[in-house]
Amino acid sequence: MNFKTIINVGKNSKNTEDENAKIELSNFISVGFILLTIPFIIFELFFMPSVLYLTLMFQITCILSLLCNYLRMYEITKLLLSFFLSLIFTLFHAFVMQIGDLPIATLFLLQLCIAILPWFLFSQSENTRMYVYLFLNMILFVSVPYLNRYLEDILDNSYFKNTDIITSIISVISIIGISLGIGYSKFINEKNFLKTNQILDLMQKETEKLSQKEQELNTYISEIDKNKILENQRNWAATGKATFATTLRNSDNITVLGDNVVYNIVTYLNVNQAAFFMDLNDENPENAYLELVACYAYDRKKYLKKHIEPGEGLVGQVYLEKKYLYLDNIPAGYSNITSGLGSAAPKYLLLMPLISKDEIEGVIEIASFQPIEKYKIDFMEELTEEIASVITSVKIAENTKKLLLTSQVQTEQLRSQEEEMRQNMEEMMATQEEVMRRQIESDSQSEMLNLIINNIPFPIFLKNSKGDYTMVNDAEAKLFNKPKNEILGKNDADFVTNKDALVEIKKSDNHVVETLTSLELPLQQIVLENGKQHVFKTIKTPFLDKRTNEVSILGISIEITKNLSKEEVDLQDSITLNNNITINLAGRQRMLSQKIGFLSFLVMEGESDVQEELSATMQFFEETLFIFKNGGVTSGLNPNVTITKLDSSLNSKLFDIEKSWEVAKSNISILENPNISKNEKINRIKNSTQDLLGKSNSLVEACSKL
Repeated sequence: MNFKTIINVGKNSKNTEDENAKIELSNFISVGFILLTIPFIIFELFFMPSVLYLTLMFQITCILSLLCNYLRMYEITKLLLSFFLSLIFTLFHAFVMQIGDLPIATLFLLQLCIAILPWFLFSQSENTRMYVYLFLNMILFVSVPYLNRYLEDILDNSYFKNTDIITSIISVISIIGISLGIGYSKFINEKNFLKTNQILDLMQKETEKLSQKEQELNTYISEIDKNKILENQRNWAATGKATFATTLRNSDNITVLGDNVVYNIVTYLNVNQAAFFMDLNDENPENAYLELVACYAYDRKKYLKKHIEPGEGLVGQVYLEKKYLYLDNIPAGYSNITSGLGSAAPKYLLLMPLISKDEIEGVIEIASFQPIEKYKIDFMEELTEEIASVITSVKIAENTKKLLLTSQVQTEQLRSQEEEMRQNMEEMMATQEEVMRRQIESDSQSEMLNLIINNIPFPIFLKNSKGDYTMVNDAEAKLFNKPKNEILGKNDADFVTNKDALVEIKKSDNHVVETLTSLELPLQQIVLENGKQHVFKTIKTPFLDKRTNEVSILGISIEITKNLSKEEVDLQDSITLNNNITINLAGRQRMLSQKIGFLSFLVMEGESDVQEELSATMQFFEETLFIFKNGGVTSGLNPNVTITKLDSSLNSKLFDIEKSWEVAKSNISILENPNISKNEKINRIKNSTQDLLGKSNSLVEACSKL
């Protein structure tokens, strides 16, 4: 074991650098004192054997301190070196000192060296214990003359007083010990200083790395923020699509669709103004024009301008070009955004065409005080396609509704023929059974049966279980406009073009074959290859083909396409026209409600030139109520048509409108009253006109379901 190994006894990686330095210093002091006491032991062995045990105790204490460090009992080591060494040397000094003499200088110097050991062995965090041990050592230091009185005076201390060599040796040893302690302490401090500098260098490098990582983190956070913005925009668009999808599904006519679309666009896009222009002239595409269906926050001029030709103004240009237009500098005087408190010119304008399958259905105009972001424009591009598709569907639904009404009239007329048809069917069934029996008996009878079937004016056919024609009469062949040999072996998919009818035919065939029961089909409309439409009443019945031992289908059809009389058609057209005019009249009443509210605010703002227009509009509104209540000539819509009174199921809604109208008239009458504040006037007008508009909207929806 070398000196360095002994010095490092007890050092541990779990300790701090300062703790390991103190352990290393305590080991150095212990080894130093062990070596320094060897000359004392030799000297005392020959000249002062009576105090030899104290020196041996001193040396044993140093050895114990090394052992305690090895066992990691650091606190005991500090106690041994900081106090017990000083106590042992104090007793030694008291033994060799004569009563009444002053302390021996050489021993006094060495005792001082031992007394200040706590200064080196304790760290700054242990100042309390360090000062306690220093204080105790100082007490021991000054108590030597007093302890001497209680010890026997049997020693000769002349060696320490008169021998220059011994004095010099002890002095040199003391000075060397103190110097070595201070030097080694300085070495430890410098070593710690170097390690501290290394740690600071490492910390600086780590700081630089952290700074670099911070920059990378900031860049990453910036990317996250950008992605978060994009994700929020995508979520906003997805939520908007879901919201508008619900709105579009609940819009069963053009008027409701327009109102719902402009309201949701203004609220969801957070814009200030919107208008819905639509091409309603489907019957004459060459003379197409745009009509204002719904609007939000438009001024009086925009209300009056409801008819726009293709190419006229910005709306007409977008309609022709079929491309959206975004302006961040609206032409002066183009439009004003109005409310009950005033009006202002918007700064940004977006015009979106409504295109579905390359067919344009209309234009949506959006104006705003704030810029319209690109992601909102992209959202509107996708949304307008859905709106255009819904417009197409609504138009088809309205046309289908008209056809359905016509079909209902035809059904009512056909009911009177059902009994006759059923009787004919029974006769035909009897004839068919007889003919089939005779067909089995002889070929001649089969020829007779074919002759009978071919002379029946109704289309008659025979199918196998797969739906393929195995027999048709002349009337059926004439219907398909093909020779019989081109019909046999084929099914209805080769002749009928409308898929709905094919599905119904296949379904009825399967029902007859699977249940072996007759089936009377409701009114059935089919479209053949030549484009002609036919309406039939068909009865199908199963029978067993003894030649193939399979179930076949016998069918008899009566064509009713041209059975309606001109008078009945005119009657149905009259009913349909009456309902359509009623719906339009309700829509006009809703428009008048909006206009009354708007003109009332203008009058309140001091525009006296619109007073006459307000009075005329109110009179027009009351005339409309009168027509709804009593019937009459709808001169504003069609002077040649007289509609009946409103259906009794709608009387409650008409009664609600009359009550709201009385409240609105009462509030309008206070506009000229100077004793009522402007804010109160605004609140009364706003509440009453909004209530009137809500009741009118309810009537429009009810009329649209007629």
